[in-house]
Amino acid sequence: MIAATNRNLEEEVEEKNFRSDLYYRLQAFTIQLPPLRTRRSDILPLAEYFLARFAARNGPRTPGLSEDAIVALQQYPFPGNVRELEHMMDRAAIRTGGRPITAGNIQQVEHALSTEKSSLSISRLPANFRFTKQSRRGRRICCRKHSEALTETSQTPPDSLV
Repeated sequence: MIAATNRNLEEEVEEKNFRSDLYYRLQAFTIQLPPLRTRRSDILPLAEYFLARFAARNGPRTPGLSEDAIVALQQYPFPGNVRELEHMMDRAAIRTGGRPITAGNIQQVEHALSTEKSSLSISRLPANFRFTKQSRRGRRICCRKHSEALTETSQTPPDSLV
């Protein structure tokens, strides 16, 4: 089993916020991995990996990163760590529709990630975006859950989303 946390589990056990028996079962081998914001050299390879994985799932074109996008990524603090970078690359790839990602795209995604809590806006997808089987299933679940919001915000008829 592999488990990850951003908390100090020893302190959590002492404060009785984490079960000690579970802690000792997980304690077999510990790897301390510093946060992404302190490993700037990992940002570009990870971003390129996430973009290639996105392209493999959603279409043949892998969007590249412009020089200004690389600079913007290097300067971003990544409070959400690697998962935030992954989500940022997925969102930027969706927004650009296969074109190279620019610093402006990164800033739009940063803003969206910081202001959107759990909203879904299908109307922002490019017209040429194709959903995979996995994302169609997720979209069906979201549509059932948020059908009223989708009907109000989406330019696409709800019937065609399912």
